[in-house]
Amino acid sequence: MGLHKKIRLADIAEKAGVSIVTVSKALAGKDGVGSALREKIWQLATELGYEVKQPAVHVGTGTVGVLIPERFLNDAGSFYWNVYGRVSAELLKQNYNCVMEVLSLEYEKLCQLPVMVQDRRISGMIILGQIQNDYIRVLSGCGVPFVFLDFYYASRYFHVDAVVSDNYYDMFLLTEYVIEQGYRNLRFVGTFFSTSSIQDRFFGFMKAMTLHNLPVSLEDIINDRDENGTFIPLQLPDDLPEAFICNSDVTARRVIAKLAERGISVPGDIAVTGFDNYLSPEYSIPDLTTVAVDTNALARVAADIIVKKISGQSYTAGRNLIPGKLIIRNSVLNKK
Repeated sequence: MGLHKKIRLADIAEKAGVSIVTVSKALAGKDGVGSALREKIWQLATELGYEVKQPAVHVGTGTVGVLIPERFLNDAGSFYWNVYGRVSAELLKQNYNCVMEVLSLEYEKLCQLPVMVQDRRISGMIILGQIQNDYIRVLSGCGVPFVFLDFYYASRYFHVDAVVSDNYYDMFLLTEYVIEQGYRNLRFVGTFFSTSSIQDRFFGFMKAMTLHNLPVSLEDIINDRDENGTFIPLQLPDDLPEAFICNSDVTARRVIAKLAERGISVPGDIAVTGFDNYLSPEYSIPDLTTVAVDTNALARVAADIIVKKISGQSYTAGRNLIPGKLIIRNSVLNKK
């Protein structure tokens, strides 16, 4: 398409009160221009009769994709829905739009790129929730910068930036608290090979148990999901422990419901703890002793990193640990 001969980029820049370079970037769909300003420039160009075909490929137009494996969106109150909302808000503060795509298990197994990558609609991506290693290798060659949120990939070949809760230390503190209340026979609930977060939480549990010379073993773990992260029926032992240390609030809720079926009360007969602190009160009876994950900080750091990667700014590479906070409620009694 030819350009309107009487209208120059300088004319649009003068009307918009910006530089010619900014106008050029906006009309070409390049990075460095906020979505609101980009829209204003396009509108002015149209009004002035500057005819230019809008690029079909919207790479670098200030849009970040958030990819979430479908297995982590098990219900409307999912922890990941919560985090996604916060990520979207943080990106908006930096004038970046946010789009979400749910990664189906089929796409993940077949190693098919997300639609938003295939359509070149995004300039960067946040992966929220653990994905399979083969899929990570495919994403590493797609040409779109990305960052992991709520998991990390430990590999000597792929150095991927990640933002995660300090799962190891926070679970150590939680387990220490339960032990200090007089409990000695504790069991961890959470499938070890499902996610790196659950692994780190188990190792924090193990450290506290070991420091107090209490028995702990991988064989004693009670699984709550399969290795793909999909919840499975809980199989609680006949010989119950004094306390269940659960990898998440959702799992703690499921444990409490299972105990209730057997006429066992919490915390009267047995203690139960969670992790995440995002369940609303009606889903958490009794009120759970748990760890509050700082979702605001997780979202803020992840958004900051991906924007800096897109724009070529310097940032703290590697694994970024966000500390949580121990929340003491009434699902654990003081037995001393």
